[in-house]
Amino acid sequence: ALPYIEQLRETIARSKQIYRGIGDFNETDKEWTFRNGARLVFAYLERDADADNYQGHSYTRLYVEEIGNFPSEKPILRLMALSEAEQVSLLVLGLPVIRAVLDI
Repeated sequence: ALPYIEQLRETIARSKQIYRGIGDFNETDKEWTFRNGARLVFAYLERDADADNYQGHSYTRLYVEEIGNFPSEKPILRLMALSEAEQVSLLVLGLPVIRAVLDI
């Protein structure tokens, strides 16, 4: 399997086309910051245990690409359960990658 950053390369490149001029992208953290304080974070989720890396984060929206590639829904449900946000919205897109938006 490719390192997770390689799997995110195409998605991040597309985000740079979409958000250029309305936000700032941090190459190290793989994160967009917008003028209103919202953040768009690119992170990888493959196994149940990967969700533990996000415990205590406050994700309000999760964007899951290639949800059909997950052998089970457990990592996604675990990530939603670990979020400290009062409500978490799940949107299914098209790569086994989680993109999470934090509204601050």
